[in-house]
Amino acid sequence: MRSTGKINILIVDDDKASELYLNVIVGKISNKVIFAKSGNEAVVFCYSYPDIDLVLMDIKMPGMDGYEATRKIRQFNKEVIIIAQTAFGTSGDREKALEAGCNDYIQKPINKYELLTLIQLHLDLKSQNQIPGMYTDKFMYKVKVVIIEDEKLSAEHLYMLIKKIDPSIYVVLTFDTVKQSIPALQSSIKTDILIIDAEQASGQNWKILSEIANDTYIILTTTHNEWTNNSKLNSLDFLLKPVGLDDLKNALERFRKYGRNDCLKMLDNIESSQKNIENRYKSHFMVFIDGLFTSFHTNNIDHFFLDDDIVMLVANRKFQHPLNFTIDQIETMLNPLEFFRINPKVIINRKSIENTIEHKSTVKIFSSALKEEHAIVSPERVSDFIEWQSKNSIATAGKPDVGREENL
Repeated sequence: MRSTGKINILIVDDDKASELYLNVIVGKISNKVIFAKSGNEAVVFCYSYPDIDLVLMDIKMPGMDGYEATRKIRQFNKEVIIIAQTAFGTSGDREKALEAGCNDYIQKPINKYELLTLIQLHLDLKSQNQIPGMYTDKFMYKVKVVIIEDEKLSAEHLYMLIKKIDPSIYVVLTFDTVKQSIPALQSSIKTDILIIDAEQASGQNWKILSEIANDTYIILTTTHNEWTNNSKLNSLDFLLKPVGLDDLKNALERFRKYGRNDCLKMLDNIESSQKNIENRYKSHFMVFIDGLFTSFHTNNIDHFFLDDDIVMLVANRKFQHPLNFTIDQIETMLNPLEFFRINPKVIINRKSIENTIEHKSTVKIFSSALKEEHAIVSPERVSDFIEWQSKNSIATAGKPDVGREENL
């Protein structure tokens, strides 16, 4: 590593867009960035520039692939950190990368925070003359965290909170699902804390976690008050979304105090709590506004609409924000007593409906929050809409609740 604290990086990728994206991610930590478009070029550059600290190695390239390039580099350079990256993630890719001589593996599309924390982890391991799985007592006291969260903004929010609380904590990886996390949890890199979205906590997922993370401190995040009313079950933390700084700080303090005690027992107890929130629906959606994470309660959401391929949230009749979900996913997250999908592009809150007019085979909705082109109920949904509206006729007479948003 350079005396400036920045590193020399070789990016190996035959895709120009990927090359530019990686360059942006590593810009602030790099002293010099070199680009190679093939495995052969990567070998030549590593031989010609022995001061390279890090190689981001694409696996699938024409001619010499990343596995073979890594093997050749390891013949003359055992020290350089090599992280494999590929868009064609299949079972066993990580094992193949490690066997070829890579230090680690990351799958495209690459998450900025995941890559940076992975790089930092291996730089620290190298500075202490260690490799994953060979920890001294000194290194073990550095806390390593894995986040399982399918909502990108929530995962990024957790990452920033952790770094604000204690910059020395390593967020090793983030995953969308429990299934995606299994290879990492089974690897030689020990995880101290697992932060997981409670809505992914199905019985089968907990059985998997109990086998591969039975000595890990687990923190659950949830939108359901039922979980947080009983804030601890045998050292298991339930944090209400959007997670607050103090709540997460207290959870991390409990980890430092109790370590990994009773984690097997808490996994046994969680299934009974899971049954209590089955068939419940999402109460908040998180968006990023002016550098702050803002949580909108569904009471304050007028409707969702599809703009090209992006779902937009409309709240308090004026705010529009993109969401990282499909319109079909949004529909399953909402309480059907409160929201109705009036056509393929729009899901509306009953409270935002001011009036309706039936005309032949269609229904037109009047709402100051709704654009006219979005206001028509699809003919095949009219009968269901009329039935849904009649069940909520009293509620639809009022205007939407205007509650406060929580800025984090």
